[in-house]
Amino acid sequence: MSSVSLRASGDAAASRLEITGVRVRLGKTLALAGVDLDVAPGEVVALFGPNGAGKSTLLRVAAGMLRPQDGRVRWPAVAGDPRAAIGYVGHHTFFSDALSARENLTFFGRMYGMSRAAAAARAGTLLREEGLLLFAEEPVGGFSRGMQQRLAICRALMHEPDLLLLDEPWSGLDADAGARLSARLMARRAAGGAALVCSHDFEAALAVADRYVLLAAGRVREVGVAAPFRGRPQAFAERYREMVRPRRPAAVTVRPEVVTGRVATPRPVAGPRWGAACLTVAGRDLLLELRGRENVAALGVFGLLVATMFGFAFDPLGQDLRPVFTGVLLIALLFAGLLGMGRSFARELGNDALAGMAAAPCAPSAIFYGKCLANAAFLVAAEVVLVPIFFMLLLVHFPAHPGAFLLALGLGSVGLIAVASLTGAIAAHTRAGEVLQPLLALPLLSPLLVAAVRLAETSVVGASTLAVGSGTPWAGLLIAFDLVYLTLPAFLFDFVLEVSA
Repeated sequence: MSSVSLRASGDAAASRLEITGVRVRLGKTLALAGVDLDVAPGEVVALFGPNGAGKSTLLRVAAGMLRPQDGRVRWPAVAGDPRAAIGYVGHHTFFSDALSARENLTFFGRMYGMSRAAAAARAGTLLREEGLLLFAEEPVGGFSRGMQQRLAICRALMHEPDLLLLDEPWSGLDADAGARLSARLMARRAAGGAALVCSHDFEAALAVADRYVLLAAGRVREVGVAAPFRGRPQAFAERYREMVRPRRPAAVTVRPEVVTGRVATPRPVAGPRWGAACLTVAGRDLLLELRGRENVAALGVFGLLVATMFGFAFDPLGQDLRPVFTGVLLIALLFAGLLGMGRSFARELGNDALAGMAAAPCAPSAIFYGKCLANAAFLVAAEVVLVPIFFMLLLVHFPAHPGAFLLALGLGSVGLIAVASLTGAIAAHTRAGEVLQPLLALPLLSPLLVAAVRLAETSVVGASTLAVGSGTPWAGLLIAFDLVYLTLPAFLFDFVLEVSA
């Protein structure tokens, strides 16, 4: 079995994309059964095949979004992550419906290493060229299917990639937009760029393609020159039906010589720095929260309900609630945090926005920690409001020496954010994600909750941690817990993104 290779090609002039012996199994289905395919500089390759042939899977492999179980993928030689030279359009737009067209494009420009000013300028240029400038500040959730498709094409072109991977790009486009896309492909081919285009529109795809590839049952059935079939979609349809008819796997693949456009060496491009990617993801989530206020509202309302419920359940005037106060407060923050933070990944499902971020040339851990930063801001905002309310409703005085209390609250919050964010990402793509996340998170958070309650109560009940030393072991346990669950996602989140892709 050959080794899996996902790296930049050492010979930039040889190919923009080279796929050799790629096999992908999705569950029990063999989606790709040893596919060989290459795309040269200055070449457009049209990929055809029936539904379920493996076309979209092949494009996701080519985009670096899905790792094959076997085979080799080589991309252009670039400085840094090869995905920085790839523009991808899939079945989903990858956009956040609550953000405007300009905000979505600027975000993806930043995720591909562009400065904020350069991304905003490039977004304005593409919106103008696509006739969408009048809608630049409108939320994309209100766009028609065709407008969203045009915007997705703009997203793929934001960083001026050397290789375009387009899955049904003409779908939903009107005649003018379709002609504009075809003109873009021909212009990029003339400039030395390359494209792999998957489509059921024979006429449009063959009009711009140099070669075609027929894929069926996860195998390449035929590779041929597109020129003889231009303007003759019916003749190609007959050839297509003949070649994709079920047959034995040992089909003959023809590899004719094709004259391509000008060969150009790929530009030295690189993705964003790790910290910049983190801040970009966090800034987007904070902007989404300002628009919808979903997480802060969930955290705040749930916490207030718990505080009010315990205020009525106990008699703050007739009994001392300090021994149970920290447990009540931290349990309320725990459940409120799980409720709010799980939504930060669940809301990415609509347009598969998480997969769009995974296709960007940044470390998967940057996406996770960016989400954690945003979740931290939500939780701190909720704590600023809820903690004083708990003290007032339960008639407990704020500690005169609050060091242990604030330390427990801070360390407990860090662990909660890490675990809630990771389990939220895992559960988001399941059918019962809102139920599954607490089932995954609560067993993991049990030691955190116990340690935080024990450490905080030494301050609330009036004991001095420094004098007694009783809080030291609990503080050590909290620090160890936080380090473990802040470190694990750096190694696990790549797998989480791949499984959810």
